[in-house]
Amino acid sequence: NNNNNNITIIQHDEKGDESGTLSLLWKYCQNNSSRKDQLVAYLHSKGSFHSSEDNTRLRQFLTRGVLSEECSSITIKQCNVCSSRMSPVPRPHTSGNMWTAHCDYVRRLKDPLTFSKDMKRVYPILS
Repeated sequence: NNNNNNITIIQHDEKGDESGTLSLLWKYCQNNSSRKDQLVAYLHSKGSFHSSEDNTRLRQFLTRGVLSEECSSITIKQCNVCSSRMSPVPRPHTSGNMWTAHCDYVRRLKDPLTFSKDMKRVYPILS
């Protein structure tokens, strides 16, 4: 554990969804070009609404990965995203959706709120 990390909690909501939270993180990275090298992490309470031993283990595994020395020391030249598990199938993604990334990478992505709306428009079955 590295106690020298600066942690900024942008907002805490009792209720919400991933796209709203991810949009806040995206906006944080958009707001200042000096943040391009800054590492950000996305963590959430994976599986906590459906409590089980398996969900608890998965959440702990994903959290350990995001907070690991390996993920907290990645450079922009090494990779875009770091997590406990990446999968190329059916598309590149981090299983469980917990990860670290540099703001430079996050800034190049589409705002998650817009992306979510576009996906629902293109694929109505997702609504």
